[in-house]
Amino acid sequence: MLYTPQQLAGGSKFSGGVRVGNWYEDDCYEKDKIKDFNAKRDSGSLLSSTFAAKQSVLRQRVPHSFSDDDTLKYNDTIMLRNAGSRAFVACNVFEELEWNSGRMQVLCENRESKEAEPVAAACNTLVITRDKEATASGISSGGPSLCYGDVFYLCSNPSLTVDKRTNMRRAPLFLSSSARSVSSGLEEGQFCCMAKSRSRDSRWQVMPLDMRRKVVYEGKPVPPNSPVLLLHKSSKQFLAVDSKNIVVKDFKARSTKKCLEYSTQNQFSFVTARDRRYAADNRTFTRMTPEALLTKIRLIVNQRGVHGIRGLALSFKIMDDAGDRMLDKEDFKYGLSDYGIGLSNDEFEMVMSKFDTNRDGFVSFDEFLGAIRGPMSRRRRDMVNQAYKLLDADGSGIVTLKDITSLYDVSKHPEFISGKKSKDEIMREFVKQWDSSADGTITMKEFHEYFRDVSASIDTDDYFELMMRNAWHISGGEGQMQNTTCRRVLVVHTDGSQTIEEIKNDLGIKATDMDKMIRKLKSQGVRDIRTVKLYG
Repeated sequence: MLYTPQQLAGGSKFSGGVRVGNWYEDDCYEKDKIKDFNAKRDSGSLLSSTFAAKQSVLRQRVPHSFSDDDTLKYNDTIMLRNAGSRAFVACNVFEELEWNSGRMQVLCENRESKEAEPVAAACNTLVITRDKEATASGISSGGPSLCYGDVFYLCSNPSLTVDKRTNMRRAPLFLSSSARSVSSGLEEGQFCCMAKSRSRDSRWQVMPLDMRRKVVYEGKPVPPNSPVLLLHKSSKQFLAVDSKNIVVKDFKARSTKKCLEYSTQNQFSFVTARDRRYAADNRTFTRMTPEALLTKIRLIVNQRGVHGIRGLALSFKIMDDAGDRMLDKEDFKYGLSDYGIGLSNDEFEMVMSKFDTNRDGFVSFDEFLGAIRGPMSRRRRDMVNQAYKLLDADGSGIVTLKDITSLYDVSKHPEFISGKKSKDEIMREFVKQWDSSADGTITMKEFHEYFRDVSASIDTDDYFELMMRNAWHISGGEGQMQNTTCRRVLVVHTDGSQTIEEIKNDLGIKATDMDKMIRKLKSQGVRDIRTVKLYG
């Protein structure tokens, strides 16, 4: 008995009655592949599209510092070239060495011929950054120039870590080297990486090639494009290139303990631009502030749809074991990360400091969510009030969840119109968002809280008004905000004339409720009604 590959794989249209030559299954299988390809192409998740997007970030041209006085300055953007291999130190911020380790790949890159001008890209440039603690303690010079003996950091180019959503310059990565361990195979040389956090493993000291005369050189400015040694402070070994790998390992010129000369594998030069034109910087970055970070968080949450903030609130509530609507630092950070809001340590500390005003290590998640939502405009509040009044027909101030779900029109929901979700999916999500009381009642306050969350994901008052009018059948509106869901009917009058009338605020009136339609029309001032016919 034979089976096709599709039958063995369990295709969507497998027919058990056909053993060989299930051509219908083959056709469905091909259609599914095409559908999957188109979906990935539209979302930009094809491997080719993803690779191209990453390369566009890594290979983008960036400013390359030019030296007027033949000295290196702090905050200069340089290329770090090994004297032996002539390869440049480069990093790939998209390749993490270990999952969730915060350590990115560092590699050798050789894209330069002997005559050509080195091409400064985001991935192969580093920024000379001052170690303020070393300067304060007197280990490093306090002047603008990088001097022999200075302890400093080598940071990633800001174009690699800029946030695309807000154009905010995020914390840089640091060229680091961790001590050997069992997980690294106890190799002779330490591997290097670009670490997200600054630590003792990311401190470097610039030294002259002739270590016997380091005291003579100490305090003198380091010239660009000249070979130097880079001492890793925590391991007391030098940066090197070993078999096309960037490591921390000493390669002495002679294999004797007293030898203080090092081979070209340990020699590096800070390469600057040969022409002033390459140093022009036309980039503009948004400064990292609590407000900019909240904008970033709001954009991430809103990508979850109209219930994004509501979902985050429910996640926080689940984590609130004490029930006081407060979260400690660790729970707050985990809650954000679990919801897909990835913040660096510096970013998280800035957000934490904004809301932990008394510095007790706790954050009110109501205050945090309120800052993300922002206030609702008066116009939006008025629309929410109108919707609730329609639901509360008897004016008792009590509306049940059952009433709301039976009357809510999801056909005009933004995510249904865009095709993201079906009516059933939207309705199920809608019901789950309500934190109603035990008897199923929804108060005016709860109704406002729900739409305050929805409001945060809708940019304009005009679109919010249109959404509310169509979802709750609220008549009125001007221009593009005009209601389109209230039923229009053909009214035949007693004198035989005919008019088309809108049944205003027809929430809950079904197509078969002719008596209700007539009563509603009469209350609107439409007289002499003989019959009513559905129009269109």
